[in-house]
Amino acid sequence: MPYLESIGAVEGISDAVAGSMCWCPITNLDYASEAYEWNMGVTRDGLSDEMQQLSDSMAEEFALYLDDLQLKDEEGNVLLLEASDEGIYQAGSYYDYLQQVVETSLNLGIMELADEAFVAHFSIRSSVRSRKYLLCHKLEFLCELLGGEAESTSEYPEWKFRAESHLRDVLCAVYEEQTGKKMQVQAIH
Repeated sequence: MPYLESIGAVEGISDAVAGSMCWCPITNLDYASEAYEWNMGVTRDGLSDEMQQLSDSMAEEFALYLDDLQLKDEEGNVLLLEASDEGIYQAGSYYDYLQQVVETSLNLGIMELADEAFVAHFSIRSSVRSRKYLLCHKLEFLCELLGGEAESTSEYPEWKFRAESHLRDVLCAVYEEQTGKKMQVQAIH
């Protein structure tokens, strides 16, 4: 018997899943809700004043918890969250560190109901080939577990950051020659 029907969640339509976007901010169950509000609370609108205040308060609690951990980057610098104008605690060395490079991502493009089935289209990207394929296999497994199927139609090639790049060196030199400023080089996803 299909899973969703067996728990009474869906009746009358197929619960076959052709894709799913699985994301979870939980790294510590003691602060799971606070982590979620810090990650996703700034993306919502239309909350009542009371609910917005609660969301903001939980995001702040996560920032205080994270700062107390005294996490460090590869060079030993302490990573901290700071209050910001754009969202609650969406600034600081921890925030900047997270923004530097995303190694692997599952980007949801289109969701639709087609032939009485839920269909989701994703772009899966990574700078590491094995991580990209691992994420693909996880998505396939989840679809099969839920009685659906997954199909791969194309893929992005992985891109690996190169510390030594002749092309980047040329571009930096040309930029500096034309602007009189050093070009800021940053890996992005």
